[in-house]
Amino acid sequence: MNQTSSLPAEIQVGGYPKGNESAEGLREGWSFFPRKLGIARIPIRIKLSLAITFLILLTILILSFTILARQKDHLHSQTVKMGKISLNYFATNANIPLLNDDIVRLNRLIKDAGSVEGIIYAAIVDRHNTIKAHIDPNNIGMTLQTFQNKEVRRDGIVTYFTYTLPSGAQVLNLSRPITFKDKELGTVHVGLSLDFINHLIYRESVSILILSLFIILLGIAIAILLGVSFSRPISKLVGATQQIGKGNLGYRITMNRKDEFGDLASAFNYMADELDKKEIANTQLSSERNRAEKEARKLEEQLRQSQKMEAVGQLAGGIAHDFNNSLTLIKVCSQLALQELKEGEPIREKIQQIDEATQRSGDLARQLLTFSRRHIEETKVLDLNNLLTNLNKMLRRAIGENIELVNKFAEGIGKVKVDPGQIEQVIVNLVVNARDAMPNGGKLVLETADVELDEEYARTHIRVTPGRYLMLSVSDTGKGMTPEIKERIFEPFFTTKEAGKGTGLGLFMVYGIVQKHGGHIVVDSEPEAGTTFRIYLPQVDEQIEAEKEELLGNRLPRGGEMVLVIEDDEDLRTSMAQALKQQGYKALEAANGEEGLLLFDKYRREINLIATDIIMPLMNGFELIDLLMPLCPQMKVLYISGYPDNPALQKRNLNPETNFIPKPFSLEDLATKVRRALDN
Repeated sequence: MNQTSSLPAEIQVGGYPKGNESAEGLREGWSFFPRKLGIARIPIRIKLSLAITFLILLTILILSFTILARQKDHLHSQTVKMGKISLNYFATNANIPLLNDDIVRLNRLIKDAGSVEGIIYAAIVDRHNTIKAHIDPNNIGMTLQTFQNKEVRRDGIVTYFTYTLPSGAQVLNLSRPITFKDKELGTVHVGLSLDFINHLIYRESVSILILSLFIILLGIAIAILLGVSFSRPISKLVGATQQIGKGNLGYRITMNRKDEFGDLASAFNYMADELDKKEIANTQLSSERNRAEKEARKLEEQLRQSQKMEAVGQLAGGIAHDFNNSLTLIKVCSQLALQELKEGEPIREKIQQIDEATQRSGDLARQLLTFSRRHIEETKVLDLNNLLTNLNKMLRRAIGENIELVNKFAEGIGKVKVDPGQIEQVIVNLVVNARDAMPNGGKLVLETADVELDEEYARTHIRVTPGRYLMLSVSDTGKGMTPEIKERIFEPFFTTKEAGKGTGLGLFMVYGIVQKHGGHIVVDSEPEAGTTFRIYLPQVDEQIEAEKEELLGNRLPRGGEMVLVIEDDEDLRTSMAQALKQQGYKALEAANGEEGLLLFDKYRREINLIATDIIMPLMNGFELIDLLMPLCPQMKVLYISGYPDNPALQKRNLNPETNFIPKPFSLEDLATKVRRALDN
């Protein structure tokens, strides 16, 4: 019962009357309270005590009502469960007696039900609702009263509803059918007293409330003690927190207590230490973030540069392909003319210049093809030290006497699988660039070494795979480069040389060759501090291949066999046939595959070699040879193409030494390849 409800309404909330004349009297009667309590500072121990008391009171009340509610449900469910057990017991054991209408056995079965606490009645009725057994023998033989308006609930085969007896008692009626071999014989009813259940609940409630009151009083006493105990260390913690908030990270708490407050003081001091560390860590993190952003921008720039050079390389390769036919015709015709002209004739010198110009143009086309990765590779496993040693004499002539050439070759270095001609071209280009950077002389250093590139290096350099590499460096003591120039040195047609003294393709080609061989190139340079190019080529665990024999002497190979030349460019076809005839061969000419088939059918027994272009209208060279080979399996073939990146060409796995000649080619190239194809 709430005692405050009997108090006058005026003093239930604030403690003083409102709006009447007795206010002053009450204020004087309670004068021991501070007159300015509303604005007085309440100590933290009192606030903490009140707060803890309130929390304990609220918790106990909530727990008490929760326990009461659950206990009520538990008692109710337990009583119902007891009724269901009795119900099931009666129904299970009453089927045979009910079937035999054995009234004595039925009444004996439920005789003891009345002694069970909480059960008001128990009855067994037949299918006609006639009572066959009852706790009260006076009800036997009577018809069971039915309740039409009651809300009946069902739990499986058990039905139940509540109603009020004439005596005023609340009853929960439980019933279930009695069956035998799935045939319903009657029903058993059990009545449970809800008043009994409520009595149990009331008794439990009183016990819980008494216990709750005791716990509340005990909690108030503990709250007062805790309030006093907590106030001082909390005050210290508040003061320390204020100091930290003002930025005094050196402030520490001194508290000699071996409890949670002592731990809290230690934790506070640890927090202050960590704040100092965090301040340092944040500075370092900011520095790392700036470094990572710079690194990401650097990688992004490398990727853009690589993609730009790849696109330009494809364009340059396409131009070089179309350029090859014209170069081949000019070169073959100029060399044929030189053979016919005698020494001393005025026009011979001009034709010689044409031949030299076509040679330079051919080198330029090969450089473009090399960068666009459309050049037919002739790779071999070699020792880079040997290659550099063989180049030394030529390099010394190229750099001049005012530059010192220093070799620093590491012994026992690993092997690389490369195209020797292309790697020589890389070295020569770098050496010539170094020479031009030292017009007043200086030192040029060639160095080799085995290196291991790890994951960290690969992460900061685009298109680099960790592993074993052979490092080749070319260093000079020249004028160096500014960062702006260094960023653009691998761009096509970019040069710092005077007009007419550089094509801007040297380093562009170097970059393409190194990339094609699975390596990468880096450059270090500062103005007036020289330049160092470092090339990294992947090592291989293979043996060095034997050097192939080279033709000796200057005389072109000759022969007397018949060669069928198939080429869709009329001028080039005529020049090739003329060149072969001058070397003693018999030459037949066909403009396409169909003409080639007709000539082959006519001269099948006499033709020894078919020299055919691959890309032709109507029928390409591969299709033509595929038709002819079944007719003459021993036929020798020399393929000609200005498109070495053709997918069909790659699939044929042709040998560049014997049965393939790329455009542009010279008269010497043609004579040599024809002879090799015939002799192979």
